[in-house]
Amino acid sequence: MRIDRVNSELKLHFPWYRSAGIATILIVTGVLFVFVAWNFASGSMLKILPRAFPAAFGFLGIILLTWGVALIGNSLRVSISDGSIRIKRHFLGIGHEKNIPLIQIESIEITKFGRTFPNSTLAFRLRLHTRDGRKVTITESIPGISAAEALAEELRKACGLIHQHLAVEPENKNTIVRKP
Repeated sequence: MRIDRVNSELKLHFPWYRSAGIATILIVTGVLFVFVAWNFASGSMLKILPRAFPAAFGFLGIILLTWGVALIGNSLRVSISDGSIRIKRHFLGIGHEKNIPLIQIESIEITKFGRTFPNSTLAFRLRLHTRDGRKVTITESIPGISAAEALAEELRKACGLIHQHLAVEPENKNTIVRKP
């Protein structure tokens, strides 16, 4: 992750390979599952195992392989300037952009996202809550609560959400929300 501040503009860049460890494991496991399924389907093991076994095993392998490629090929850029926040996601060069006016942002939420690889640190996600009730994910896979809180603080300042404090939502103990 790279954070750049140029005058009043805040830019965050999350490169495409940021989840390379877990993505590599998913790709290797997916290829292994497809290979095993192929060998079972074409070999003599079909006399012992039901025909659905290689199909299910191969299907699971394809899902794992696709998920791994999606993790590696996913990049993200967030830019806050000119009264709006722009969130650009790219997957293998194909982009999608969201543009949200800063006046519409009500709060920034920090939630648990999973664990990072290889040291199994908790990873967190940042979401914007808009005045019309939408939740927009800014970023995910931030390793550690301190990094997530620091990034949320930077975003809060850039978005003009000065009067927020840290609170834990009672209905969801895994969620930390910055509220006015």
